[in-house]
Amino acid sequence: MSDRLLLWLVCACPIALMAGAILFPRWKKIGARRARVEIVFSLCVLLGVAALGAWRLLQKESASTHVFIQDPRILLLAVPACGLLLWLQLRTLSGISRGRMWFAFLLRSAIVILVALALAGLQTIQERDALTVLF
Repeated sequence: MSDRLLLWLVCACPIALMAGAILFPRWKKIGARRARVEIVFSLCVLLGVAALGAWRLLQKESASTHVFIQDPRILLLAVPACGLLLWLQLRTLSGISRGRMWFAFLLRSAIVILVALALAGLQTIQERDALTVLF
């Protein structure tokens, strides 16, 4: 179960970074009271999504499928790599539109996460209780 939780956290990292990078400049421009209300609302949404994910992970499943990561330390390197991608993206001088910029960030971070998953040795294991007898 801890491997699934780690997988969820690493995959949610680019989305959380993107949301923070979009909302932080907005919070600096608006008033302190309005910013506080938006921060509390954003944290409530984030906690709700985290609670839903934790509930889904802890729920008993009928199928016996497990996720196994051979070396989780390599997978944890994807989080600072996505942070580095975000820092590089915010410092770039290219003249692309904002939507294309964030789409490029999500695409690059997805590639980084997939490479990290491949290097960490992600495996799905399916257990079956079926018995086959050959005569």
